[in-house]
Amino acid sequence: LASSPLLASDLTESKMVSTRRERRLAASQERDAQRQEEEVKQPPRPETPRRRARRLQKIAEEPRQEEQTQTSNTDAAPVATPITENPASASAPVEEKKEEGQTESSAAEADGKKDKEVATLKARNEGMPKSNRPWKKFGIKKRASTITRSKPLTKTWEEKLEERARKRIIKEKETALREEKKAEREAERRRLEQRRKQKELNELRGSKVVEIKDTSKIKKMNKKQLKNIKKM
Repeated sequence: LASSPLLASDLTESKMVSTRRERRLAASQERDAQRQEEEVKQPPRPETPRRRARRLQKIAEEPRQEEQTQTSNTDAAPVATPITENPASASAPVEEKKEEGQTESSAAEADGKKDKEVATLKARNEGMPKSNRPWKKFGIKKRASTITRSKPLTKTWEEKLEERARKRIIKEKETALREEKKAEREAERRRLEQRRKQKELNELRGSKVVEIKDTSKIKKMNKKQLKNIKKM
């Protein structure tokens, strides 16, 4: 009777563990179903030129591997076959040989087609980068010996005279432009100075003027007062 509470607790724990396992299994099944749905929904990936080249290369390598296996089988020791009196069994190897000849001819035709496809792909990709992207085409550097020099190292006397005359004309134009700019700046400076003087004169005329006739007053004035006095 004392152990009955312990048994009840053990049962509850086992039930909890079983429910957890069931939940985990249900969650994993839901995840698998979602992944399968996503795989079905996803469209097939487009075949890039690089993948196509790899696929064609694998197709071209398959017949070579078959030929190697055939040669290895022929090089192996021959196996003795028992002689049978049944004519049907005797005609069976002939049929097998015919089938082998047909398969070899079809394989040769397939090899020819694959080789043609690979050749066309190589011809198409000549002069292109490995990524087969035309915008990554690199310019071919020319050698110094192949470059044709249109400009000689030395100049003739007539060419030198023409160059001197051209430089003289350019220099004259440059000096004329500089003098023109200098004259414009000087005219602007004079105009501003005249404006300033006219403004001062207008202010003086508009101000209240007191005429001082007694010179003794001027002698008694301090420096601040003397600054405001102007001779008319």
